[in-house]
Amino acid sequence: MQTKYKTVLRYMQTTKEYIRKQLQETACDAFLRKGFKAVSMREISSLSGIGLSNIYNYYPSKNDLLAVVLSPLLKKMNSLLDNHNRNENLSLEVFVSEEYHRKYVLEVMDIITCYRKELKLLFLNTQGSRFEDYSERWIDKSTAIGEKYMERMKILYPDLHTNISLFFIHFTSSWWINMMREVALHEELSHEEIERFIREFVHYSTGGWKKLMKVDDEGRTIEGGIISFDSEKNLDKEQVITKYESNDRKHSQAVEV
Repeated sequence: MQTKYKTVLRYMQTTKEYIRKQLQETACDAFLRKGFKAVSMREISSLSGIGLSNIYNYYPSKNDLLAVVLSPLLKKMNSLLDNHNRNENLSLEVFVSEEYHRKYVLEVMDIITCYRKELKLLFLNTQGSRFEDYSERWIDKSTAIGEKYMERMKILYPDLHTNISLFFIHFTSSWWINMMREVALHEELSHEEIERFIREFVHYSTGGWKKLMKVDDEGRTIEGGIISFDSEKNLDKEQVITKYESNDRKHSQAVEV
């Protein structure tokens, strides 16, 4: 009797997972074809073969269904942004390390390769949904993270030029999100062409930041040595990191995208 119950339970779970997957795939394709606003839950029901009343058992609204479709992509994009101020990135090495640049290109390419269809949906077909202003929210969050990064780097490297206007940080944040949007828009681009484009973008933007922040080709501040700390406050790198990590987490939660 217990074996039979477990078999029935597994069947029900499998059926529910199948329905969820069917609804997500159907909704994604419909949103891409017509745009979020033009697609109704009734149409998704008709296309998927799943009863309208049953759909609402899984997703209370069309926005909830879209959120599930986009969720894996958004987690990846938010993770990339949240990792910007990781401990290992608080170094002048990021300006000159080819290994760092290569890893970053691979991270971005992983997002594009796995979620190219979802990227197009996010940037081009979410008008009328709660994600239509995603780019603006992402830019605001990226700008705030960039500002914190400058503060932390200045403490670690007092000679580093970090007096960069907040609006310029905002601009470069919008530049990054538009890079992703352009990739989504141009479906004709091959994997190799996209990877080349991302690599060129990384090298171009890194060169600009090196110039602005006055870092030489050896990973040193032009005015001073390789690394220095604020001796007056007697801070070391770990103390600086600890000091800001809790504030960064709070801020990240406050402006979650």
